[in-house]
Amino acid sequence: MAARSRLRHNVRLMVPLLLIALLVWLEPSSQGSAGDPPPPATATEPSTPATTTPAPPRRVWVVLDFYKEFGGTVVREDAESLVLRTRDGSERTLDRNSVVNAIPLLDDPEGTDVVVHYRDGRAVRAELIEDTFDAATVRIAGMRTVLPRTALWGLERRVPFETQLARLRAAIPADAWSQRVELARWAMREDHPEIAVEELQAALRIQDTDEVRRLLRLAEIDVRTRQSRQGKSDRDTPPAGDPGVRGDQSDPARLNEGQVNLIRVMELDLRRPPRMQVSPALAARIVEIHGPSGRLPAEQSTVEALAALPPARLLALLFDLKARDLYDQVQVLEDPEHLATFRKRVHDVWLIPNCATSRCHGGDQAGSFQLLRDRPRDARTAYTNLLRMLDHRLADGSPLLDLDEPRASALLDLAGPPDRVRHPHPQVPGWRPILVGDGGVIRSNVEAWLRGMYRPRPIYPFTLDPYRAGPGGNTGGER
Repeated sequence: MAARSRLRHNVRLMVPLLLIALLVWLEPSSQGSAGDPPPPATATEPSTPATTTPAPPRRVWVVLDFYKEFGGTVVREDAESLVLRTRDGSERTLDRNSVVNAIPLLDDPEGTDVVVHYRDGRAVRAELIEDTFDAATVRIAGMRTVLPRTALWGLERRVPFETQLARLRAAIPADAWSQRVELARWAMREDHPEIAVEELQAALRIQDTDEVRRLLRLAEIDVRTRQSRQGKSDRDTPPAGDPGVRGDQSDPARLNEGQVNLIRVMELDLRRPPRMQVSPALAARIVEIHGPSGRLPAEQSTVEALAALPPARLLALLFDLKARDLYDQVQVLEDPEHLATFRKRVHDVWLIPNCATSRCHGGDQAGSFQLLRDRPRDARTAYTNLLRMLDHRLADGSPLLDLDEPRASALLDLAGPPDRVRHPHPQVPGWRPILVGDGGVIRSNVEAWLRGMYRPRPIYPFTLDPYRAGPGGNTGGER
């Protein structure tokens, strides 16, 4: 009975993967399906000799009854059996009836847009680096992430938005206004409000209804908001307190309070939330913007129910909806636990008195890595230095901080004896290693802080000059 219950549970986890694969590749019947062979050449088309390139061996991860899993390369297969060459070089013949799933591993080029399907039901966009029997290596929100095979079902190639849009538009009859409305809702969920505006304007010409007009107003607001934010990102003196820009008028080199709050929002652990408060209008804004998507009932009773939720529950809903435009409606009143460790036990007691001095990384001779050292107890100073440390790369391209393997962080090497570390500190007058032996409490505090940083990594929608790596306002991973 327990085995049967476990089987049912795992099957439910795999249903979203199968449904997504079906929906992504579904083509309109008049256009043919993604798996259909190409149409035969017409008489007017010159024929060319066919050239065949041997296909690479197909690798799969096989799940047997959810109790045994292993990887192999397909040798041959038919309707009844699957023959694999396992990693030890032996061949194994499997009865198709015993195989719950044979998940293909990807051999696509690095950078291919994929969706990671976790075993807990989550689906996250990523860029492929490598897909092996032991693990899938991807970039999630720009951060290299190694996912052991036991953590995920598999990777799926993501069909580009433009391709999906073309397929959907081709399937809609010219006078089908309601289908255009649904297409507009989908475009808004996919973060393309400009497409939603086009479809809703077309729907309005066919059928003028209050619902279509209301959706069109929301889509136009979304487009104007985005254009406004893009304009702000290019200003040299943005207004203070705006979390979506680089600094403030009085101190452009330092994060402002809104940006500090946004980092706290995107880094906090909902299992141990710090003190928070939300804008009284947040519940109504959530329903106004996301009610039309169908994920929330667009009713006053929904507003009242959301308004009664504690701040952490509302923030969890914002994360689920990816409602990044509303993150600034949540005020985090204290540092999340791991960022408190960074500020009190790393930044204030080690970095400021040892690394941010005028003779080191706090002075004019700091080179490419400079820390702020004035107003060290100010949260804006600490979070600015945090952002600079997250962005910094050494001369060989290595990151200063390794969030996947905190003990391997170059930051710790640079504080250790030069003859015992991979990344020795340059020889400068007056410098001496701080971390000797096992590194003691400083090493422990650094590792605790780095282990607590949120994964998959969010990307903050702002940067700091001269550490600007690219434009802000990106998707931010899961958050």
